[in-house]
Amino acid sequence: MQYYDRSYAFDAAGLANYDMGERLCGTFAILALHLFVILTTLILFLTRTDVSLVGNYWQAVAQVVSDDTAPLLSKAHGMRDKEVKTLMKEYANTEGVIRERGNRRKEFGPR
Repeated sequence: MQYYDRSYAFDAAGLANYDMGERLCGTFAILALHLFVILTTLILFLTRTDVSLVGNYWQAVAQVVSDDTAPLLSKAHGMRDKEVKTLMKEYANTEGVIRERGNRRKEFGPR
């Protein structure tokens, strides 16, 4: 009922202009340029990147391997995160000390 009660307010007549063509072409041009830049970046990344951290989990492990951590890493093979955290606490209490550096990196070392 509200719609029909106020419909008289929308009876105004006026001129209308449509200029959809120019704006639509500009939108498509910007969109095409954007897709071109993204595809070019992707192709350059995939063809010219020699050393990337994407998918190289060995680099994360290589940063923590040392003579002090070798026993811990050999025991942690196939364990879940919670089990490894428990193992780290046991290792710190019995064989070594966990030192935390300013960059949040934890290091193991002898007592």
